[in-house]
Amino acid sequence: TIRKRTVVTLLDDDHHTMETYFESPQGEFKGMEIQYERIA
Repeated sequence: TIRKRTVVTLLDDDHHTMETYFESPQGEFKGMEIQYERIA
């Protein structure tokens, strides 16, 4: 069984990141990191 968790970090009003971590019997590894920027 692989478990997944998502971490969203708010940097400021216009930027945040979303990181996805996967946990397997070999340990946890980061699947992806997405950076969001709001364009007015």
